[in-house]
Amino acid sequence: MTAAFYQREILEQSLLEILHQLDACPEPEVREVAGEITEIINAAQDQDCQDHTSEVIDQIKTRLLFMALKQELASETTPTSALRFFCKLKLFFNESVLYKVLATTNDSRGLPLIASRESTEIRGYVKNHLARAVCQFPATHILQRYSSLGRPAAEVMENIENVFRHGINNQADFAQYLTDLFLADRQFMELLQQLDGDLSIRCAKSQSNAELLMEVYDPLTATSGVSEQELLEGAGNVAQTREQWIREDLQQFIDEQIREHWAVITIETSL
Repeated sequence: MTAAFYQREILEQSLLEILHQLDACPEPEVREVAGEITEIINAAQDQDCQDHTSEVIDQIKTRLLFMALKQELASETTPTSALRFFCKLKLFFNESVLYKVLATTNDSRGLPLIASRESTEIRGYVKNHLARAVCQFPATHILQRYSSLGRPAAEVMENIENVFRHGINNQADFAQYLTDLFLADRQFMELLQQLDGDLSIRCAKSQSNAELLMEVYDPLTATSGVSEQELLEGAGNVAQTREQWIREDLQQFIDEQIREHWAVITIETSL
């Protein structure tokens, strides 16, 4: 990308920082994020206008900050707490709510707000406003050259802010966001278990119980007369049961943490 003429040096510096971050990442992680960065750039170029460099940089920075969070937590000499971990992830939850709100909002003509032109400028304008008025994001301020192009009508902006406030304060949605995240990312799950011994004990107990059940379907110890198909089906059922137990352990832990610390989490991530 060519950096914007307005405040060119700052944008060029941001691009260099992104390249340095990618250069410092292990190759598997670079491969993981490279496709997403390409999609971000292509989406911004599709039917958009003027200069969208800074908005694209913000989206890429947000994705790289998410990837860097794992490295930060894994390399800390003094481990953080589960609460601090959740506070950091709440910023990314705020970002996900922003995307959801923008994707489901119509403009004053009743048309999708960011389904056509100026979508990056709209996102930039809205995020800058919310970052000043409502809450923190992983990457906060977006330099804009054409912010007037992204300014929704007053009644649309008011609706966006109201829906956004409701979204980021929804404890159940945040709990589900965390549950899905930890179940999908083994490294995050392992970090969380290291940070909280109670969760680690719960998961270890469920794992142990599942292993005991699995012994019933071990071909070397199974009761004679049990077919191979029955052994395979039984082992598969135990694996599903184990996953369900781990999910329930995680959900219970997250629900407890959020109920106990919600006030702290919201204060730490608001303005």
